Order: sequence, then structure tokens, then C-alpha cells
Amino acid sequence: MIERILLTNEAISKVLLSTSKAPTPFTADEVAILKDIVQLLSPFDNATKQVSSSTSVTASLIVPIVCGLLHTLDSFRLKLNSFEGIEALNCLVDQVKKRLLGYEKRTFPKMSNLLDPRFKKQGFRSPFNADDGLHALENELAALKKVSPLDPPTPTEKESDCQQPLFEFVVKNISTLGRTNRVDAIVELQQYMRAAHSPQQTDPLMFWKGAPDDSLLKTTAERLFCVQASSTESERSFSKTGQIISARRASLKAKNVDILSFLNKNMWISNYSINE
Repeated sequence: MIERILLTNEAISKVLLSTSKAPTPFTADEVAILKDIVQLLSPFDNATKQVSSSTSVTASLIVPIVCGLLHTLDSFRLKLNSFEGIEALNCLVDQVKKRLLGYEKRTFPKMSNLLDPRFKKQGFRSPFNADDGLHALENELAALKKVSPLDPPTPTEKESDCQQPLFEFVVKNISTLGRTNRVDAIVELQQYMRAAHSPQQTDPLMFWKGAPDDSLLKTTAERLFCVQASSTESERSFSKTGQIISARRASLKAKNVDILSFLNKNMWISNYSINE
């Protein structure tokens, strides 16, 4: 709205000046304030669009978007042209830290961020929160992993009769050795964290789609990524259902309403598969 006002400010001023008893047009200082406000609110508009998407992963965007907002706002300090703009900047930074920065300490956003190959540990503002997220992922994978004992080693050469009795206890110990859930979880997690991925071009859905089916990280990512970062998608569903049940279709059964709502919200999946 403010952008539209600035774009048409010249025409609005002409109309106001030619109209009796009309309010005075914006002054140069007021226009500078409006431009600063538009600049400050533009990253929030971008963030809102990203976390409100219904066709892409949004759960992993919570932590990096909050960090991105703080970095972007800090970069505006030398670009503002009004005192009111600086005051608004300080207020926005304080509110982001107070209301949004705490999401980085929550388990779900931390794990989702780590499982997004675009961000991993680099998407955090605090390295301590990144380490806590890795620990939470280890616990999650350990809970899913079953104990699988190591297969006894198969020697490539036949041991001589004089050596076999001396080292038989070693073979027995190795054959009975079992890997714990946490060790396997740590190994799989470290392999994923050390792998290099393109930060901008990697689609997390396509990335985990290509992972092995028995990967515990893939199972965890599928469970986390299905959660939306905001309530906008559920609100869209309620609005669409209200359009389906109209005055002329007020006798629809609940089962049919569910089917129509499901098809309406998920038809894009079939189109996405066809385009691939």
C-alpha cells in the first residue's frame, strides 16, 4: 500500500492541491519516512511469502529466515534517511529478537534446518544452537535405529596352526561386538554433514528423494518437512472449503466435502509429476 502511494504521489498531490478543503500533500520529509518504511518492511514481505508457501518445504526456513531478517535490518542502518526510519529499525530489530529469535532454540526448527542441505549448520545464528540440534538429531536417529551386530570378519588367508590359538580370543571378541544405536546415528549424521551441497540450487525434497530408502535421515526429514512453518495453509483450506459449500451446494455430505477439498489442495502434485 505504501509503495502504491509513493508511485502515485505526484498524481495524488495534484488532485489534493486542486481540491478545496483537501488535506495537504506529503512533504519531502514525509516522503523520506515512507521510503524508509518500505525499505524496512520489504524483507518481512519476502519472508512471509516464503514461509507461507504451499508447494515447497517451509519448516526448515524458520531459523535461517529469522537470521536473514536480522542481518538485512543491520545492513539498512546506513541507508535510512530519516530519524523516524532509524527508530522504526531499532524497534523491528528488538521485536525480531524478542519474538522470533527464540525459534532457534526449539528442537523442531533446529532439526529441520540441519536436514535441509541448503543450510545445515550455516543457517544458525548461534553455533551452540547448531550443536544442540545435532545432538537432538542423534537422539532421534538412535531411537529409530535397531541394534545390528557386526558380522564376524572373514580372513583372507588361513591362519597357521601356531597363530590360531593365540588370537582366537580376538576373533571371538570382534564377532560378538555390536554397534550401538547412537554410534550408527553419529556415523550417518556425520557423513551427511560433511557432504558438500550447493546452498542455493539444492531442492530438499529432490535431495532426500534420491537418498536410499533405508536411510534414517531420510525418514526423519520426511517426517519433519511435512509440517508447515505457519498456519496459512490451514487457513487457505478453510477458505476453500467455504467456497465449496455454497448456498447452492449446501447438502453435500461430509465425505464428499473431504474428497473435494483434498483434490483441490493436492492436484498440483500430479501436475508436478507430469512435468518431471
